[in-house]
Amino acid sequence: SQYTYGNYDLLQQLADAGAQVIAFNPITEWSLVRWDIDLSANQRIHEKVLVVDGKVALTGGRNIGDSYFADDRWRDRDVLVTGAAVADLQRLFLTDWDEFSDWERRAGCPLKSDGVYCRPASAGDLRGNPAYYPAPTAAGADASVRVLHSNPRKQHKPVGWMAYLALIRSARKSIKITNAYFVPPARLRRHLRAAVQRGVKVEVVTNSKTSNDERSMWWAAINHYEELIKGGVSLCEWRGNQTVHVKAMVVDDRVAVVGSYNLDPRSATTNSEVVTLLEGSVVGKLVQAFGEDRTRCDVAGYSFSLYD
Repeated sequence: SQYTYGNYDLLQQLADAGAQVIAFNPITEWSLVRWDIDLSANQRIHEKVLVVDGKVALTGGRNIGDSYFADDRWRDRDVLVTGAAVADLQRLFLTDWDEFSDWERRAGCPLKSDGVYCRPASAGDLRGNPAYYPAPTAAGADASVRVLHSNPRKQHKPVGWMAYLALIRSARKSIKITNAYFVPPARLRRHLRAAVQRGVKVEVVTNSKTSNDERSMWWAAINHYEELIKGGVSLCEWRGNQTVHVKAMVVDDRVAVVGSYNLDPRSATTNSEVVTLLEGSVVGKLVQAFGEDRTRCDVAGYSFSLYD
């Protein structure tokens, strides 16, 4: 969605090759239509979804860009989805596509000259088109998947935010969190402290000052370290320069969350996100991945330099 920071020549190359590209919520180009559709200029899509032939999907934290394919630059976590849940991710994508392409057309297709798709007025919506929903392929025998579209454009309380709070409230033994930008809002901090008070072991792996690609996010995060650490939450910061971009949580080693959701105010209330809830044998793999995260970080304190 941050098309202004991208490469317009690349968009045109894609368009020339037959690909259709939509930009969401361009600040100036949608300034007039935004009033009609009640859309804040602050809203952005943060979803990361790839669906192939309606049969297999990939979702999680990974962006697509040159730096994301550099060796050892990013640590991320995604899930490969087959079976019936692929239809949910397909529907999520097509819902966005229908909506955004309609808004671009209503704005007068201002980005057409830059290679952005201009949807014909006669084109029908794709979300209900059965051609995009083939019979599901075989899925894991003991895996359960639930896809949530956390969408503040349509939800008074975005469901991703509510799902995280509900899972943390339900924890009885352990909460294992790996999150890139850990700036939890007050309600989430209260839930984590309350979990510790009822005997739950709460561990968080996040970026350090050296690993965070957005230094301002680390400065925002450390404002809450003293409150959380005194509340019994174990905070562990990533060693080195590799950036942790993972957005994952495991509760009681029984249910897991993998998606695009950062534990910060923007994901809670402003960005649209994908949240994938998982049960079954895959949770064991995510527990193992968290264990690997845990070995590559240092327990954080709450004493910082005057500059920080």
